[in-house]
Amino acid sequence: MKQSELVEKLGGKISKSHVSMILSGSRRPAWDKAKLLAQATGTSAEFWMEATPKKMQKAVEGVDTGKGGDN
Repeated sequence: MKQSELVEKLGGKISKSHVSMILSGSRRPAWDKAKLLAQATGTSAEFWMEATPKKMQKAVEGVDTGKGGDN
């Protein structure tokens, strides 16, 4: 999934700029945000607290949005 699709899936609970900062490694999510990201991506909150930016990006890219075509 694309970053914009992740933000949409989060329902506005995390802003696009905050998601971008998390995925770039410039910010770590708070526990409540990590739980939301985990739900949206099928991972664990612990993953979002500890993973490298590269692993986080791969986790987002690997989520099937069900829209078909490229994710």
